[in-house]
Order: sequence, then structure tokens, then C-alpha cells
Amino acid sequence: MEGEVIPMADSSAAAQQPDALSTARPGGPSVVLAGYDRTDASSHALSYAAGLAARVGARLVVLNVTESPATDYGTGVRVCVDDVAQEVQQVIAGCGGCEVTVDVGDPAGVIQRIASQLRADVIVVGQSRHRWTHLLGSVPGRLARHAEQPVLIVP
Repeated sequence: MEGEVIPMADSSAAAQQPDALSTARPGGPSVVLAGYDRTDASSHALSYAAGLAARVGARLVVLNVTESPATDYGTGVRVCVDDVAQEVQQVIAGCGGCEVTVDVGDPAGVIQRIASQLRADVIVVGQSRHRWTHLLGSVPGRLARHAEQPVLIVP
């Protein structure tokens, strides 16, 4: 399961038509990395990232990170990359294709590592669900302070 990638193509007509969006605009992102932990906030962030990637013709990579191989951060249940991929397709329906990756480890650290490996131009994550996590160091907060790439935190 660790580091497993499922490429996903959108079968909609918009995704198959070559047009001005088929290549990234100069100066725009070419790789958008979206952190997805199966929460409502991460779904909003994923929708935003998918729209951004579609508008500029960027590669969208969706990353789900669990702290242990047995459980998911957002739901507390075992993660199956196919389940995550199905959820992602529902969230980004009509926005184009993406790649879904599931990995294990510290979420902020894994996101930073994958972003560097992919040479991502931007990291998009959802806002923390609990205010008290800001005191302890939320994943979005840690990324904003330490990531080499710009971090977009979507409410």
C-alpha cells in the first residue's frame, strides 16, 4: 500500500477535447499536489486543486497520508487505495484526470517529501478541523512554515 499510485483519467468530453487548457500557461503551476485525508475540509481543498489544475492544464496528484498502515487519519478505518480513488473521482467529477497516491507516515513530512519528489509547484490542503490543533501544530500550519513550495490552505 505504501506509495501506491493509481492514475485516473476523466472520461468526460471536456477532458478529451484538446484546447487552450491542455498545456500549462507560462508561469502557472505544472504540478498541483492536493493533500486529501477524507474530511470535508480536504474535499473542499481537493475541489479547488482540481479546478486550478484543470484551468491551467497542470498535472493533479492527490495524496492521502495515513499515520499507520491500518487506519485513516480522517475516518479511523483501514485505507484502501481503490476506496480513496473512488472518493476522489466523486469529488473532482468533470475537472479532468488525476493520480491518487496513498502513503504512510507523518502527514506533513510525507506531503513535503512527495512535493519535493514531484517538483510540485503548489501544495493545496484543507484547513484543520479543530481549533486546538493550531496550538499543537496542524498539518496545514506545519506545511505553511516548512514546505519549500507555496501552500494554499482552503477553508
